[in-house]
Parts: sequence; C-alpha cells; structure tokens
Amino acid sequence: MIGNPSNKDDAKCHRERKSANKVFSFQEKRLYLGRDTRQKLALIAEQLTGSRLNIDKFDAEKAADVISACVNHMFNDLLSRNGLDDVYGLEDCPAIEAAMSPKSLQIYTTYQLVKGRFDKLQTGESDREKCESVAAKLNEVDAWKPPYGIPSKSKHWTREDVAWILHTENINEKINFHNRKHADPKDHSGTQADIAT
Repeated sequence: MIGNPSNKDDAKCHRERKSANKVFSFQEKRLYLGRDTRQKLALIAEQLTGSRLNIDKFDAEKAADVISACVNHMFNDLLSRNGLDDVYGLEDCPAIEAAMSPKSLQIYTTYQLVKGRFDKLQTGESDREKCESVAAKLNEVDAWKPPYGIPSKSKHWTREDVAWILHTENINEKINFHNRKHADPKDHSGTQADIAT
C-alpha cells in the first residue's frame, strides 16, 4: 500500500480535477512534443485565445483546447477532401466546426463535456434519462452554460439544454457565428441573443 493521499490543497485539487475529467470522459495523457510543434502550438494559441503559451512550460488546459481545435480542423479537412464515408467508426464522430475563437473554443469544450458524459452513460437508459443525468452532473460541477440559444433561460442545466447541445447543427451554428464574429468583429449577422454575448 502506498499510504494515505496527501491533504495538501494542490494534491486535493489535482484529485478532484482528475475525478471530474473521468466523469466527462476526458483523459490525461502524456505527450512528447518537439520544439517546432510547441512553437506552432504557441502561435495558434495566441490566435485562438489571445495569449501565447510558454513553449517550455505551458498551461495544459489551454494547450488541450488548442490541440482539440487542431484535431477537429484536420478531421474536417480529411473528411471533406478524402470522403471518409467507408471508414469504420466514422458514425461516432460527427463533423463539428473547428473552433477559431476563444468563445467558440469554450462552446466546443462544453460540447465535449456534454457528449462525453452522455456517451459514457449506460446504453439501456433512454436518451431522456441520459440527458437528465448529464444535466444533473453539469449542475453538480457548476459547468459553464452558454447564455444564448439554449432552450432554458435558467443558469442551471436542464434536460432540454443537454439535448439541444447534442444536436450537431446547433453547436455548429454557434461555433460558426463566433468564428465569424472573431474574424470580423463588425459582422453581426447572428440573432439578437448571440449579439448580446
């Protein structure tokens, strides 16, 4: 036996984060990135988030967001160029627009939380039960909820909110809107609710 876990604040915080990540199907993996990749990651992070990563010691969460956006962008590019229709498992990977702004990154991360938890739940449950369970867990961990476009106006997650986010068209519309808004701040072609955020 290794012994009792540490009660230091940083150790407790790390355990809580690891536990929450497991609930939402996020995995912590060690990656070995070369200097060229780290430099490019830092430049991409600056464009997407407004602040550059330190290439020798960077914020893992911000790097994960940027890597997620890059993987999603590359996936969509391969899908459109190569027509991956016959690839096994493709049906489990919806084409989500690549996030190209801080707000769309936040929306994509929220989608991943919702989808990860939904997919992790037992398949014997109805979609309605799964959506209720996901909403309860999101409320329990006080997960950020987009303040626009979602069915309920409450700050708390509802079953309808979860079901809404799981629809690819809805999430793509919001990511596209914020990508355009970020690229051209004068472009206000979205709805009034979107423009307010």
